[in-house]
Amino acid sequence: MAKTRMLKHDLRTSEKVASWPREIRYFWALLWGYVDDHGKGKDNPLLVKADCLPMDEDLSAVDIDGWLWHLASEGVLARFTFDGADYLQVVNWTEHQKPPHPTKDVLPSFDDSLSTRRELHAPCMKDAGSTHAPFTSGLGLVKSGFGSGSVIVSSPPAMEFDTAWAHWPKKVERKKALERFKIAAPKHPDLVADIIRFGDAYEATTEKQFVPALGVWLSGERWTDELPQSRQAKPTKDERALSIIEQGRAMDEAQSRKELRA
Repeated sequence: MAKTRMLKHDLRTSEKVASWPREIRYFWALLWGYVDDHGKGKDNPLLVKADCLPMDEDLSAVDIDGWLWHLASEGVLARFTFDGADYLQVVNWTEHQKPPHPTKDVLPSFDDSLSTRRELHAPCMKDAGSTHAPFTSGLGLVKSGFGSGSVIVSSPPAMEFDTAWAHWPKKVERKKALERFKIAAPKHPDLVADIIRFGDAYEATTEKQFVPALGVWLSGERWTDELPQSRQAKPTKDERALSIIEQGRAMDEAQSRKELRA
């Protein structure tokens, strides 16, 4: 494994990279030190965490896995399986790095005929007899695969986000919310359904100024909260007085019926 990597100026000015959350931009650069001289490595979030961010005790392998899926959804990283083992590979590695005296290329590649691309939320179904398909960036509703089969991949994160966003009553900081959604989605497979559930509940029970921004809600993993419920307004003084009168009237009627029966 090489000891040094180059960081080109293009990385700092890339609009695509700039659209990612800041921590993922940093992680992306660190990941180049994890992979070998050919941009490949074992796809094990525990190993990646130990190599890239060993001092960050607040981060878990689940967090790293989410960041890796974010990079995969952006089309810059391939996560694939070869002969039962999981690997990752930086797409277009040679455009970013040209290590002098590279080590021997020993790990499989994502475009190997026996490699199968891993997909977030993808069904474990393969198409028998499909021809080799090219690498397709993102998580689109397409058939893709590197080897003898192809898998049906799930809908793009942006499309899933749009579905959830439509149900959130407070439409603020959309870009931030989308970034947080991409990070949270790998951790929580039912995220879209929970956003819809909570969004509809907020719409029915809570004034808009008191609804949290979706990005804030996602950051706090508030899908684990109880659903918001409408608060019953306290009765006014007149309403309390009428209630007492009605109670007294009911008691008098009950007493009258009792006396008639006697």
